Amino acid sequence: MLLGAFLGATLSVGAMATNSLDNFASTEDSPWAFVSDQVMGGVSTGQMAMDVQDGAHVMTLKGTVSTENNGGFIQVRREVPAESLQGAAGVYLIARGNGERYFVHLRSKWTILPWQYYQAGFDTTEQWQEIRVPFSEFKASGWMLPGRLKGADIRSLGVVAFGRDHVSNVSIKEVGFY
Repeated sequence: MLLGAFLGATLSVGAMATNSLDNFASTEDSPWAFVSDQVMGGVSTGQMAMDVQDGAHVMTLKGTVSTENNGGFIQVRREVPAESLQGAAGVYLIARGNGERYFVHLRSKWTILPWQYYQAGFDTTEQWQEIRVPFSEFKASGWMLPGRLKGADIRSLGVVAFGRDHVSNVSIKEVGFY
């Protein structure tokens, strides 16, 4: 079942094998951390919340993104264990939101500086949708990074509200690799 476009990739719900990184069933000692542009002087505000929606455990990123003072992001991020990447070709997430565009940021062994990442965007609706994006669709944030991202090089994954003034409200039911 096709759901739309993801930076030129196809969003699909399919029978492809997945390796779940998190389904948010356990909220004890969550590996997820909230980060905002305030770490570099920005003024964006927000929070990460673990809750239950429609009977499912979810993680929600809420807040206000502001590009004032050279800012412009809020995110939730976690490290990725190497075993999660065995045979992986891309990232999947089950998400819904307030109709805004959000991003998945991957950091790799090549992203040394804090502002380096590989990025792919996705659009949300009020309905849950499974979004899949192959590693080949992630774009490097700068010329100093290798152009191609390899799954074995990934070290962390973030869900990010980024780049423009807007209100963020995106919920993730599951995230992982396929």
